[in-house]
Amino acid sequence: MPVQLREAQLEDAADICRMLLELGHDVEEALARRRLERVLGTTDHVVLVAIERPHGIVGMLHASVTISLEIRPRVDVQLLVVASAHRGQGTGRALLERLHNWALRRGIDDVATSFRRHRKSGHLFFGTLGYSVSAEHRVYTRDLAGPLRNHEDPTAMD
Repeated sequence: MPVQLREAQLEDAADICRMLLELGHDVEEALARRRLERVLGTTDHVVLVAIERPHGIVGMLHASVTISLEIRPRVDVQLLVVASAHRGQGTGRALLERLHNWALRRGIDDVATSFRRHRKSGHLFFGTLGYSVSAEHRVYTRDLAGPLRNHEDPTAMD
């Protein structure tokens, strides 16, 4: 049976937790619901879900608009996951096509994504859909609730 695509709803929080677990992110339903509520409350984010009866949600995509001073506006895929038992059936492609239409309706024709090197299947999947590597970079993060630590990396300025 083909999947049906729609925008996520707050009631999808439990299924979204299950999808996040596919990527190794164990998120409690209450937290997922709060995050989803925050994202759904904006016009610059979209969360799409793929539903297949009787399985429920078998894929999801979260993307957001990035507006910057140095580059033209683009849509960044934050998350794309398809349940392991449903991969290779066109669900990820369908979610991305729906996202591409969402971006074009907003006058944005650049779509980007990034993910960790070890996600080989992601690299292959996006490559087959015409995406190419445009840059490699490091991501620096800081936990503002934690103590300040110096994590200077001597190789950062090679």
